[in-house]
Amino acid sequence: MCAGANLVGYPLETKQTVVSALGSQIDEVSVVYGYATADPSGDVWKKYKPDGPTIRNDLTEFEPYMGYWIQVEESLTWNPAD
Repeated sequence: MCAGANLVGYPLETKQTVVSALGSQIDEVSVVYGYATADPSGDVWKKYKPDGPTIRNDLTEFEPYMGYWIQVEESLTWNPAD
């Protein structure tokens, strides 16, 4: 990923928590957004912010073959299989 906003795909066939999927690189992440079209509440944009309050972090898992916006401060290589 490059510094700034990155649209990335989650390539694994199993769900992972955001924390597990980001692993040791979570400290480099400013915010993650996901779009959940099937959410019955109608709130389709979900967010995870590492330093945000738990109640506001409604993006809890990465789902197979979905795309996510990940904002990072510095360029890094991310491999969710790690």
